Amino acid sequence: MKARFYFDYISPYAFIGWQKLNQLRQNTGLEIEPVPLLFAGLLRAYGQIGPAEHPAKQKWMQKNIARKCEEMGIAIKAPQFHPFNPLLGLRIAAEEQDLSVREKIIDALMSAVWQQQKHISEEQDVIDALDQAGLDSSALIKQGLSKSASDRLKSNTEEAIKQGVFGVPTIVIDEELFFGQDDYRYIELYLANKDPSKNEQGQDWLSSEWQASSMRKEMKQRS
Repeated sequence: MKARFYFDYISPYAFIGWQKLNQLRQNTGLEIEPVPLLFAGLLRAYGQIGPAEHPAKQKWMQKNIARKCEEMGIAIKAPQFHPFNPLLGLRIAAEEQDLSVREKIIDALMSAVWQQQKHISEEQDVIDALDQAGLDSSALIKQGLSKSASDRLKSNTEEAIKQGVFGVPTIVIDEELFFGQDDYRYIELYLANKDPSKNEQGQDWLSSEWQASSMRKEMKQRS
């Protein structure tokens, strides 16, 4: 069975999910294609700001990530800047058709941001990361600066939005969305035909239609 892993280097949770992706593959036998998208495009589509731009969320997120990485044995360091512009690295990965090379690109740039504190908004830092991974940085930079790469990244983002993707990392299997590394265990259950949402309570819950109460509507009108 095939799945798509939607990500953006800007997300520490995408970094964590990427570190655990091979384990998920081994546990499930899934063929997982990594698909770069622009997280800022998701935010615009849903009228939101990034969690790092919300002081309360950022404070919670930093501690949550510290807990997760310590518990899972993942090395991580705070990036130089956040948020930052990830476009060049995303376009390079989006344009690369060889999946093994694409994964090396993603490995290199994820590590550059979240372990080596490189500022991949800068072309030279992208070049350094690619060179360090033994990749042809000159060819990949040229590839990433092409209109084709820009169009492909835009198409990836639009496709993800059509599927209901709202954050990263998200894995899509058939029409099912699994958001965040914490959902990996539900992927295993889903593939084993043991999805908890399929039980009686889950089906009853999923069949409900939510609508705002009249009191809530009145409050919105007053505000």
